[in-house]
Amino acid sequence: PVPPAPSARRLAGRYRYDRRADTWTWSPAMSVLLNLAPNGAHPCTELLVRSLHQGDRPRALDAIAGACATGTPFALRVRLGSG
Repeated sequence: PVPPAPSARRLAGRYRYDRRADTWTWSPAMSVLLNLAPNGAHPCTELLVRSLHQGDRPRALDAIAGACATGTPFALRVRLGSG
C-alpha cells in the first residue's frame, strides 16, 4: 500500500491503469485538472501524457513503463501544460 501523503501535500488527482485489461480509470478530480468533461474523453496513456508539461513527459512515461514491468505502484509530481 502507498502511504498517505503528508498533510502539507495534497493529492490533486488519481489515476489507475489496469495492465491486464489495458484500461485507465481517473478520479473526477483528474478530469477537472485536465480540463475534460466528466465522462467525456476516454482515459488513455496518450491523453494523460499529452496533458503534461513537455519536461515531465519522459519521466512520466518511464514511471508508467516501470510500474507495468514490476507491478509496483508509483506517485509522481508533474506539471500540466505544454510549457
